[in-house]
Amino acid sequence: MFVVIDRENGNCILSCQFREDAELQCESNDAYVVEMSDDTDIHCKKYINNELLDNVELLQDWTLNNVRAERDEILREVVDPLVTNIAKFNELTEAEQQAWLQYRKDLLNVPQQVGFPFNVEWPVVPNDQKAITE
Repeated sequence: MFVVIDRENGNCILSCQFREDAELQCESNDAYVVEMSDDTDIHCKKYINNELLDNVELLQDWTLNNVRAERDEILREVVDPLVTNIAKFNELTEAEQQAWLQYRKDLLNVPQQVGFPFNVEWPVVPNDQKAITE
């Protein structure tokens, strides 16, 4: 059996009986092919830099760090430039301000979610996209 592994997150995209079929999938995805033994449970494995990561603690650390990094990037690139810019923030209605402050709080609380870091329910971005693009 051959599996197609997503380069970005190490997850299995799909499995194929033949290498050629798997390689065709790699052309349309940023992925690579790994040959698996028939008794390997691909749903319990993660690949990082083409290496099987089956140590649960390492997998949890890797996932935890990536989820936190994603959250931190959202805060740094989207939320904080608006919330910390008094002029932009004051242009929002009170309801919009509260929505952005709640969104920021919900992002900061992502690590406290049940199931973190493997099952994260990301907070919904407030509808005022205009505020972050101007």
